[in-house]
Amino acid sequence: MIGRLGFRGRRCAAYAIALVLTVWVLHALQGELCVGAHGLPGNRLVSVHVDHPPVVDGILDRIWDEAPLACISLARHVPPGPETPEVELRSLYAADSVYFFASWHEARPAFAADTIRNRFVMHFDQQEPWPGARDVTCLVACHTAFSDASGDLAHVIAETIPQGVSDPLPAAGGWISGRWHLEWSRPLVNDNPFDVQFQDLDAGYPFFVKVFEWAEGQADPVSKDYALVFRQD
Repeated sequence: MIGRLGFRGRRCAAYAIALVLTVWVLHALQGELCVGAHGLPGNRLVSVHVDHPPVVDGILDRIWDEAPLACISLARHVPPGPETPEVELRSLYAADSVYFFASWHEARPAFAADTIRNRFVMHFDQQEPWPGARDVTCLVACHTAFSDASGDLAHVIAETIPQGVSDPLPAAGGWISGRWHLEWSRPLVNDNPFDVQFQDLDAGYPFFVKVFEWAEGQADPVSKDYALVFRQD
């Protein structure tokens, strides 16, 4: 797992302060307009409740029209550069699981055959699993997607610091005609004490995303801080 430069020290201090988030999304524009545009509040990914969850097959089915689209700009800081991908990210949740769909434009993968590399990560700050834990370690949880040299999705796993179990997540997708399409899910609450738990649907869960480009001499592009919030109708 690779965090952004200076992430651990900065994040561990920043999120020691309680984060209070409110959600305001214009229902009529859901699924069509990027959250943050035209006066809508930015820096949020809104997960919408559905009675029938999507099939995790890597296809942007019509059920995903229910999810507001968050267009997440990335930036490459070392060295700075204008050409970075924009990730389209959506989220839905059902009775006991949350679902994500990420898509962005990128050239065909170019690395050695028979190689599996990390391609994308959704990087969450964690709740404190025991009193004082934040004083001795940085607490993060990642959903990390790996692909092969052909652009096929190898797997998506949940990784944590401190190290818990690297749990495989239901996932599908890959690179098709110039775009990555990644779909995955995970339980809202699991039995890993080191992982982020989405048990309070009134809370906001801070995260950022990164696309791994594997470009020599360049840092991978990352997003600003966002928050996953749950809309309860």
